[in-house]
Amino acid sequence: VSSTVIIATANNNNNKLHTILHTQKQTLTLFLTHPSTRTPTIVLYVASFGGALHSAVTTYFYLAIGASEMNIGQFGFVMSTGALVGSPLSGWALDRYGPWVPISVTAGSCAVGCLWRGIATSL
Repeated sequence: VSSTVIIATANNNNNKLHTILHTQKQTLTLFLTHPSTRTPTIVLYVASFGGALHSAVTTYFYLAIGASEMNIGQFGFVMSTGALVGSPLSGWALDRYGPWVPISVTAGSCAVGCLWRGIATSL
């Protein structure tokens, strides 16, 4: 493979990446400038950031309280199923009630779940 082909491929990949990032920036700007989508967008970004902070230690936490590898897999299945079912319901609730009720219910549920995990000493 010649160096010209490698450079052309690298330039093409850089152009694609630039296009993708530019499109994401435009979409984020659109969501943040409209009042009806600003709150859900900010909440999702904050929740994603918080989830990314603790996801690395979740498995360690489960092992520390005595869960087996099978239990951890089952917990993951339950959480994935909840997300699969909950996402369309959350979308419906956002359309029907606006952003405040579904976000409040979701944040409250998250707080209860985090509290429950925090006070758990064993399974």
